[in-house]
Amino acid sequence: MHLNVKPPPQYLLFREILKLGSSLPWQDAMQRLTGQRKMSAGAILDYFRPLIDWLKVQNRNEKAGWATECPEFLSNGDQVAKQWLSKYNLEAQSRYYEESEVEWAYATNITDETEKKQVEARLELSKFEKEVARNASDILLAYNISKLTESGRQLFAISNIGTSALKNQTVLEKVSSLQKTFTLL
Repeated sequence: MHLNVKPPPQYLLFREILKLGSSLPWQDAMQRLTGQRKMSAGAILDYFRPLIDWLKVQNRNEKAGWATECPEFLSNGDQVAKQWLSKYNLEAQSRYYEESEVEWAYATNITDETEKKQVEARLELSKFEKEVARNASDILLAYNISKLTESGRQLFAISNIGTSALKNQTVLEKVSSLQKTFTLL
């Protein structure tokens, strides 16, 4: 059965506005629909004013949010992870800085001596990355820390960095030799 019902004019106007899609700026479409170009949430705020005022009174002495560290809500694994990450960050900062200093010395003064120091620095950093990757993986597994938590994501990233560390001195020396060859070309 088909009813021949004529839709209200507002419906037809709204349908015409929707047909425009993104062919007009939204302000122009709104002016066609409402007769004004500016949008205001004033009516909604007026409607909810009694609730807003009541909530302000109820929450007057409440502190919104939470502290950045809430040990009573953290699992033991999260606490261990946060402590380990804090120590890791200090050590990693120092290790990466030292390695970048050696890299800079080599890049600005290419000699056999600076090349040897560069290889040694890369090896030390590689050992460090492998060690911390193993430790990060151990913590993830031992405490069943989710990769969805902040500390879990950080531990997972660190464990992945370690797996990409170069494996031995021979590889580093070959890479260094190739760098030297291409630098001289």
